[in-house]
Amino acid sequence: MGKLKDFQIVLEKSRKVFLQGDAIRGQVMMSVVSDGLQNVKGVWLIFHGCCGVLDAGRRHGVPRKEETYFNACITLFGKGPDALDTQDLNLLPGMHGFPFEYQLPCQPIPSSFEGEFGYVRYSATATVCLKRALGNKKFSTVEMFSIVGPTVDLNSVSGLQEGTYSTYEESGFLGLSGVKTTVKYGIPRQGFVPGENINITGHVNNANGPKHSRVFRAQLVQKIVFNFGFMTVSRKQCLAEASIKVKLKKGGEAYFTVGPLSIPPVPSSGLPGCNLIDVKHYVKVDDCEGSRAGKFAVTIGTVPFHEVQHCRQSLAGIHMKDTAAAVAAGGNCETRLPTYEEAIGIVRPASVREDSVSGPADTFVPCYPYFCIPATDPPPSYVKE
Repeated sequence: MGKLKDFQIVLEKSRKVFLQGDAIRGQVMMSVVSDGLQNVKGVWLIFHGCCGVLDAGRRHGVPRKEETYFNACITLFGKGPDALDTQDLNLLPGMHGFPFEYQLPCQPIPSSFEGEFGYVRYSATATVCLKRALGNKKFSTVEMFSIVGPTVDLNSVSGLQEGTYSTYEESGFLGLSGVKTTVKYGIPRQGFVPGENINITGHVNNANGPKHSRVFRAQLVQKIVFNFGFMTVSRKQCLAEASIKVKLKKGGEAYFTVGPLSIPPVPSSGLPGCNLIDVKHYVKVDDCEGSRAGKFAVTIGTVPFHEVQHCRQSLAGIHMKDTAAAVAAGGNCETRLPTYEEAIGIVRPASVREDSVSGPADTFVPCYPYFCIPATDPPPSYVKE
């Protein structure tokens, strides 16, 4: 950038994750070399929060639909972008710091999100504008940050503490020999938080069936629905999977557990506050022998049920560079949870809108809260009749 070096936004305490209503504080830092910067129109900082969905055939470019949550400009020096040019403003050689403070809106705004055909992004863009005869010249730097969206309290949603099950029977040829095998499996409740494990337990009664083996495969699936107005496009991503082989004797029965399915740091179900992107979660169980599949909708929230609220909560990204570092520092986590990018496998470039940009905005991975919950054995008999 010539005379302008080390142009960056430094957030207070290196904080990168915020709640609605929080104050974002920090400084815009720059080093001016040589004989300084002459004819400076101004230095300003724009805070922008938006959701955009892209055409299904295009993963980059201008969003087809967009909703804005906030767009605020703070003038730090000289004039702002919409003001008339000023006269004789210069920045002397040396290091300059421009402190700022911006309070996020108190109304519900959704969590940060990056998906295949849409995103929810929050950014701060600092700009230095120099007056020129043939058009002002701008230098910008971008700092992305995460927002933890509205609280999803599992205790306030009725029915989530109840288990849900699937039962089916298998008969002989054309049903002439009656019921041979009865299969029942399910999950003990329908609400969870990131950091918890989901265990699927089941029972197979092979009362009149021959000796055989069955494989049960379970997946925790995240389904993203992008709303284009005239149509919707959905994408499914497997967050965790597990399987088990159950051996059955003739006339015998067996109880089994599939799991654990560890829930990584992911956005809350529904992506509250966003009207263009919906997030759904469910557990899918395949009985490979019987060619049957069961699907159980689950809600992933931010506040666990009362019986697990004593467990430690961490906010991935606070004072840390990524979710992997946060999880590794969790202490009482039994195993390291996968990061969101490891579970999803998508890291999209963070698009910027200025003509000359610097800073660590090439890629961005959102951060989500999770809980370090000690592993416990699943109840072995909750599918019993």
